[in-house]
Amino acid sequence: MKVNGKDINTTGSSTALDAVLNNHFNVAHECKNGVCGACRCKASGKAKQVKDAIGYHGKGEILLCTVAASSDIDVSIIE
Repeated sequence: MKVNGKDINTTGSSTALDAVLNNHFNVAHECKNGVCGACRCKASGKAKQVKDAIGYHGKGEILLCTVAASSDIDVSIIE
């Protein structure tokens, strides 16, 4: 998994949101269950869904809390 083009450590993280936070990136989040949409960001690659994404997200976007940290994705977040 990459964030803003940099490989990050996903060890011990179940979701992409956990991995991003564990690597000290500042990203908005609230519910951690795919409902609020706060962790929505642009992503490319193949995202593996681990939870239903109920919150709004458009084409080319994911909710970090609903995607596996092991996904082969490159996430773009604005800190």
